[in-house]
Amino acid sequence: RSPWEDYEKCWDLRLGVNDWVTVAERRGAQPNAIAVKNRPNDPLSKLVLIKRLGGSTVEENVRKLQQVQHTNIISALEVYRFERTSYVVFEYMAYSISYVAGNPRLDEIRLAAILGQILAGLAHLTKEGFEHGSLTCSNILIHPYGDVKIAGLENCFTSAPNGVSQYVEALSSIVTELMNGYVKEDGAVGVDDLRRWPPGSNAVSFLSETTSAASVFKLIKHPLLQLPWQKDMLIGVVSFATVGTRIGYKYPP
Repeated sequence: RSPWEDYEKCWDLRLGVNDWVTVAERRGAQPNAIAVKNRPNDPLSKLVLIKRLGGSTVEENVRKLQQVQHTNIISALEVYRFERTSYVVFEYMAYSISYVAGNPRLDEIRLAAILGQILAGLAHLTKEGFEHGSLTCSNILIHPYGDVKIAGLENCFTSAPNGVSQYVEALSSIVTELMNGYVKEDGAVGVDDLRRWPPGSNAVSFLSETTSAASVFKLIKHPLLQLPWQKDMLIGVVSFATVGTRIGYKYPP
């Protein structure tokens, strides 16, 4: 059965350089039942993201997507199999956090609101025995209401018991990009605007910690994440991205 019998394509959204998903709207009056359960009374619940998965490992990838459930990991709502291709329907998320990197409204406590949610999702993956193989700003998504969720679970693999997490290295690049607004060409870790992110601040201290911490569980205890952040502090950040950032999209999809 084709997903386009139940959903109408709206546009294609670029998450990364070569990573596109389709934003789609449920046909008819009723939104996706699981989406409504996840977000009661949400006017955006008729919207979803649909990603096409192919290749020899597609069934294994679909199993991973359905197995891992957490508040800060994107939910796979349903799977369509049509013409030897799997289409996974995900809950709607507005953008990847690449689009809020360097956002002028992104201060220390809002940075903590993003990172706190990312680390909660990574901690859950670690406890479930998974390692995300390609964690970047492009596959961490943000909702207009401030929810931050990890995507790209098809890139997960089973982690070695008691192995040192590779997330810490990935987080160095992610935090650097969020604070600077861009990725340094040489891959260096650090901030360039010391007036915005002064040495000795919790944010700079956290960034430094990502270069040496043994696990995400140690990072969760950092003073930056002990700030009284709330996810709804990110609503204005996402709203500003709508008007202040050039969003990668294709229309018609």
